[in-house]
Order: sequence, then structure tokens, then C-alpha cells
Amino acid sequence: MPPGVGGTSATSPALFHRACGAAAAERAAAHFDKLFKSKEAPTERPAFTHPSAKLTVVLRDVGFARSASEARRMIQQGGVQVDGAKTTDPDGELARGRYVLEYGKLKFADVTIT
Repeated sequence: MPPGVGGTSATSPALFHRACGAAAAERAAAHFDKLFKSKEAPTERPAFTHPSAKLTVVLRDVGFARSASEARRMIQQGGVQVDGAKTTDPDGELARGRYVLEYGKLKFADVTIT
């Protein structure tokens, strides 16, 4: 593979630094480390309010899944976490409260169930 393809080149951080500035490069590196090395949820994430419903419906309504069926498959495959705990029950309902939802590795949201 040629150098620089796929972001694996040692010059990639230097190019980002030059194009976006030192502060942006440091924020991007910290964000990457938090998500992928430490496996933590980002501190800045969208917030939604939703009435009590099945998890599949909530995931669809906040825009994580295109359909309840897609959300169901993702849950069954272990790709959904509620408050940091993997959930495998696609028929589970979210009761009143505030939750951090993770859909896949990159989609996070704070959801308040009313």
C-alpha cells in the first residue's frame, strides 16, 4: 500500500496539524484515544427526549437505525449498549429515566425517557 493511504502513514498527523492547527490536532487525537483506546463515550453527544417505548423504536426514532428491524438486528448482534452494558433483548422497553445509548462503535446519545 502506498504511503499515506488509509491514514497509516506517519505523516498523516503532521498533515492534519498543518491543515487544521495544533489545537484541533490535539483535540482530534484525544477524541480518538477516548473512543478507541479507552472505549469511553464522548462527553459531547446529542440529547433526545422520547416517550416510554421499545428500545428498537427509540433507536429508530433518534436516527440510529433506519428501521425497527435494523435496530433489532443490531441488538441481536450485540452492537447496542445502554448505560455501558450490552443489551441483547430487542423487545426490551426503556422505562422512565436517562440513558446513554451506544449504537455500533461511533453513535452515542443521551436519551431521556418520559
